[in-house]
Amino acid sequence: TGILSESGALDDSALYTFISAVFSEFGGEIKRKFVVSCADVNTGVYHLFNETVSDPVKAVVSSASIPFVFPHQIWPNGTSDNPGEDPLVCMDGGTIYNTNLVSAIERCRETVDDDKDITLDIIICDSPTLGAWTDQTNALSNFIRFKEVKDYYDSLGDIYRFKQAFPDVNYR
Repeated sequence: TGILSESGALDDSALYTFISAVFSEFGGEIKRKFVVSCADVNTGVYHLFNETVSDPVKAVVSSASIPFVFPHQIWPNGTSDNPGEDPLVCMDGGTIYNTNLVSAIERCRETVDDDKDITLDIIICDSPTLGAWTDQTNALSNFIRFKEVKDYYDSLGDIYRFKQAFPDVNYR
């Protein structure tokens, strides 16, 4: 029923519960800087959340709200960094910018003077592999293969371009 009566086909409450449990397991304290993002559905603006956000669990779920698949997340009165503003309605930040490494480096530069002192941990929840093209018999399979190739390069493109622009940063 999610397709016709909800903003997402699937329920993401289990994700919220899981992330809340992990957060609680570590005492509810964030010990590292982090940046996650969402696309504001109302304005199309790319919105960043960091460890100072009022609800970090909701920020992570907002960033993971893949359009159609999971419901968008509503911040009725804005967030701790824009309180009282119009509601922020979030879908996956990848809607605008697949892997935002620039914001991560900017956050690191708040505490170090040299990019060589930065180690960037990149977690990709995707499979950056391109399997063999098996069905080459019709236009539909041709189009599907085009999408597979494009998605493959789009998923890794931000990282490749970023490594060229910031060669001194360490990556894991």
